[in-house]
Amino acid sequence: MSLKRAPYGTWKSAVTADFVAGQSLRFGLVQASDDRLYWSETRPTDNGRSVIVERDAQGSLRDVLPPPFSARSKVHEYGGGEFLARDGVVWFVNGDDQDVYAIESGSAPERLTEQKDTRFSDFDLDKLQNRLVAVAETHGSDKTSDPVNFLCAINIAEPSKSDAAVIVDGADFYAFPRVSRDGKYLCWVEWDLPHMPWEDARLMLGSVAGDGSIENIRQVAGGNGAHVFQPEWADNGDLIFISDESGWSNVYRLRGDKTEVLHERKAEFGRPLWGLGTRSLAVLADGRIAAAMIEGGAYKLSLLDVDNQTCAVIETPFRQIDALCSLGTGLAAIVTGDKQAPTLVSTERVETAGMPWVNVRNSLSGEIDDG
Repeated sequence: MSLKRAPYGTWKSAVTADFVAGQSLRFGLVQASDDRLYWSETRPTDNGRSVIVERDAQGSLRDVLPPPFSARSKVHEYGGGEFLARDGVVWFVNGDDQDVYAIESGSAPERLTEQKDTRFSDFDLDKLQNRLVAVAETHGSDKTSDPVNFLCAINIAEPSKSDAAVIVDGADFYAFPRVSRDGKYLCWVEWDLPHMPWEDARLMLGSVAGDGSIENIRQVAGGNGAHVFQPEWADNGDLIFISDESGWSNVYRLRGDKTEVLHERKAEFGRPLWGLGTRSLAVLADGRIAAAMIEGGAYKLSLLDVDNQTCAVIETPFRQIDALCSLGTGLAAIVTGDKQAPTLVSTERVETAGMPWVNVRNSLSGEIDDG
């Protein structure tokens, strides 16, 4: 390579603004349903439209959303939690009107809500009640009053385009509404000003009554200077979540009325909740937990054995690991490496060593010279 001298700030670089921003995808939410993987990606070449993509078991990719639909939520302004994929149906927030739509393969999107000055995000499916539960945020039409946040229910059996029903309110902010596998319980995270969610946040639990209302609400973790992050229901009814009550954000389990840490470690398993739907752990099909922790300033992929309460570190070539998602017996995540731009990867089986990773989607279409 021949060297050329140029005044500071005038030298030419192969890493141009167009290469980094104009040609690179920006990944959003990652989810799985059965053997299919879904994610959202913002495409600069499509005027910044955020498209939901599906990969089937054979590895074929297809766009779920037809233009001009764009999956983007503006709840909390930072957004996130823009879609939910279950049983062949994808529910999503459309960027232009912030209303909720449903789409099935081969069909056009169907509008489920038509609610003025209201935004939606962070969905879960309540099969027993035939509804979605979600975070909602209303904005006054005069633009001077503060937004109001609440948890809502959206009827998917008979879409009426009427107002979504309020099921939980009273806190300043909400995240992670999650319905238990048997449909009997709803958990969520809430917090109030002046706190940020990583400073002080509460994990709440309520019973789902026959009419769909939430009863017997109680706080099960967090608060008083502690925060909670990403509650997830396991198949056996355990509620898995992350809390920093010890000073380190470790993984905990609520079983019945007993809360216990699954593995004490001077590591951070949680993440700052800038955007709804942020994930750092995945409950696998066999009950083990894959989690991306930050230890000693480095990202590490760990595997927690719930029964033995042990934690094994899995060697990977990655420098950053986020958006973990259980995919059958395997795992998907968004990763970066020393020479790797953000990439969606997957593996068929989670083991402590020798896992082959498949590149599902690269954020950059081109390559950068190692130099």
